[in-house]
Amino acid sequence: LPFRELSTPIDYIREHFADHISVEDLACACNLSVSALERRFRKHLDKTPHQYLTEVRMEHARTLLTDTNKAIGTIALEIGFADHSHFTRAYKKHFGATPKEARLNKVAS
Repeated sequence: LPFRELSTPIDYIREHFADHISVEDLACACNLSVSALERRFRKHLDKTPHQYLTEVRMEHARTLLTDTNKAIGTIALEIGFADHSHFTRAYKKHFGATPKEARLNKVAS
């Protein structure tokens, strides 16, 4: 990464994305205040730490949907969502299609 000051939080998110990570937990793990952490994300990535965490989870979900036959509810739990419907809404907001549609489109393509 060109921005060394984000390498620790980004590595932490990539290793722990399936866990419940609060911005406070992330800041603590990186020895930063929440405001300093959020400033760094906005400065370098133009997004919040939570938005970045969601992106990492969604990319992982997309891979699981296309590369495995795991149930959508199982994938939701594996990437850190407490329930299937919240995951489905987040996925649709992120990609413009539901997880089920994404999986069906993979089969069609």
